[in-house]
Formats: sequence, structure tokens, C-alpha cells
Amino acid sequence: MKKVTVVCNTCGNDSVLRDAWSQWDGKQWVLQNVFDDAYCETCDGECSYSYKEIDEFTAFVDDTDKISKETINEFLNEVIK
Repeated sequence: MKKVTVVCNTCGNDSVLRDAWSQWDGKQWVLQNVFDDAYCETCDGECSYSYKEIDEFTAFVDDTDKISKETINEFLNEVIK
């Protein structure tokens, strides 16, 4: 199964937020409703968004703020040799 991310249609970044309501059920917060409006933290404003499939390698790289894709590719090329 491919991983999916949400990206801003203006800047392409995945820092998209949605408004939602949750309700306390006595033990935890349970999501009740997600609204249509979206907000991009990068653009600092309302946005439209799209769903984008990503492969597992891209998902791994996107989850690591300290390592660039180039660094990982260099490392993998060295390991393969």
C-alpha cells in the first residue's frame, strides 16, 4: 500500500491543517467532524490541497529533518558498491 500525504496546491508543502471538532467521550477525545477549510502553514493562509502518493523511501526521507535526500542517496550508493 502506498503512503499518501496532503500538499498545498499553491506551494506544494505538506504543512496543511484542517479545522475539526472533537468530543470528549469520558476517556478520550473522539473526532466528530472535519470541516472543508484548510490552512497552509508555509503560505500562512487558507489553501486548497491535493492528496499525493509517496513511496516508502520518500516517506522515510520526509520524516528525517536532519538528513537530506542527497546524503541518503550517497550513503546508499556506498553501501551498494
